[in-house]
Amino acid sequence: MQRRPLAIALVSSLAFGAIWFASLFPSSILDPTYVGWMIEGDWFMGLFGWLFARNAPWSVPFAQAPDLLYPSGSSAALTDAIPLATTIAKVFSPFFGLEYQFFGLWMFLGVLGLGVVSVLVWRNRVRDPASLALIAALFTMNPVVATRFGHPPFFAMWMLVGLVGLNGWVVGSLQSARRVAAVTCALAFLACATNPYLAVMCLGVAVAVLARLVVQGHFRPSEGLGWVGALGVTALLSFWLFGFVSGALSGTKDSLATEGFGEFSADPLALFNPLQWSRFVSPWPIGGRQYEGYSYLGLGAIVLLVARVVALRWYRPSARELLAWVPMMVVALGCAGYATSDHVVFRGRLVADLSGLYAHLGPLTGIFRSSGRFMWPLHVLLTTAGVSLALVFREAWKGRLVLLAGVLLQLADLNEPAMSTRPPLKTFTSFQSPTWGLMSDYRHVAIMPMHLQWICAFDQQLVAKLSWEAYRQHLTINSGHVGRQPPGVDCHARPTRFDDDTVYVPYVRENLDDLLRAGFVCGPVEGRAVCVSAARDTRLKRALTPP
Repeated sequence: MQRRPLAIALVSSLAFGAIWFASLFPSSILDPTYVGWMIEGDWFMGLFGWLFARNAPWSVPFAQAPDLLYPSGSSAALTDAIPLATTIAKVFSPFFGLEYQFFGLWMFLGVLGLGVVSVLVWRNRVRDPASLALIAALFTMNPVVATRFGHPPFFAMWMLVGLVGLNGWVVGSLQSARRVAAVTCALAFLACATNPYLAVMCLGVAVAVLARLVVQGHFRPSEGLGWVGALGVTALLSFWLFGFVSGALSGTKDSLATEGFGEFSADPLALFNPLQWSRFVSPWPIGGRQYEGYSYLGLGAIVLLVARVVALRWYRPSARELLAWVPMMVVALGCAGYATSDHVVFRGRLVADLSGLYAHLGPLTGIFRSSGRFMWPLHVLLTTAGVSLALVFREAWKGRLVLLAGVLLQLADLNEPAMSTRPPLKTFTSFQSPTWGLMSDYRHVAIMPMHLQWICAFDQQLVAKLSWEAYRQHLTINSGHVGRQPPGVDCHARPTRFDDDTVYVPYVRENLDDLLRAGFVCGPVEGRAVCVSAARDTRLKRALTPP
């Protein structure tokens, strides 16, 4: 494709993506110095994963956060802080002050990426820049991404869109096939540096892309196996560089796995259930936690898909073309099967119990408990199939017309007043007393007993404020919100020995009594008991000592 039409399509996709983002999400999150909106929900986990990784010295693996959940430590990989983005943002850290976040920009670039990648992977099949721009618009209006405001890592769905799109790339030579394989490995590398769920999905799809190059005869089986091996090495390298391997090795199967498998699943027809998205399609009931399986295609994509199926009567792909998509269909359907989990729930009712079958997978089901997300490869594949309707027409204007109809339907289907993509954004209020600033004479701060989201007691406001002070003063903290718990957690442990270099914040009376019996100096700060060793003469000790 010539540069000018390609540039037109890319600029159009960027403009549409920016408008789409602005229509759904608050522009304030793009301000890198605005962190207050992230002190709640799962944003909390990502924010402090990033901030403590920012404080840590550079190391390999990247994005480690040894001061978070001390002494076990954590990392961006275990806190949904997007290790790839954390590493890049850390490079620019000297140019920013204390308040610095990249998540809003990551989400914005993710929305733009959906359109840009769509243009790039369709450009050797669609020569018309207007049609390319419409394809980009349809992929940009992905309902899954638009409803993932609470989970920034999944704005990298463009990686999955790119890999599925590569499977349709017209390969005319061995050199072209090798370029496709190299780009496939590169996208897999990025996915493995972003999020484990996306990584597993993208790796499965990447294997399907490489398999297609073999079954169509572009690669000999030996070269195909070589590229699969290269893909495996690439994935392991990325997992290691960005902390996922070290995070897995530092835990046990019990600490990496957690509850929820069988509940965070997808309805078998989740692709057609709009929930709050649609103005025209009525939702149906789902299980209590099946929101993780939300995979609605959107009315425009559904209509294009149905039309493409109907068009098979007149425009049938060749056997060679169909063979190219068989590996992809196997992977997508396999992922969709896992998405429904061991308790298949249809319209809110259990229809099949497959617990015996899934028991053979051991801790994997607990590690990837939100199985409903694995419906996404099929979601992207079916959207791709619908868009391919434009390829059956010889006249560009006909393809352009059907794509325009799909885009307009997708846009009209959005029921924005019912969506929850614009939650009220809060301004974080840190501790007000200057006494908290005196903790810098110490190395650690510890809540007693430790507070850990989903595992132990968790006072979000207290943990947020203490985490902020620990980050600000370069201290460690023993509590927090992470994706997977560190090994050996005992929520009710009462230590018998205390550290002179730690500021203790007892949460219950029993722990306060233990510290007083150990001879620690304790005093109230903003309604919270704070205790330090009597053996050290520090500013904080003097502030806590009664006159």
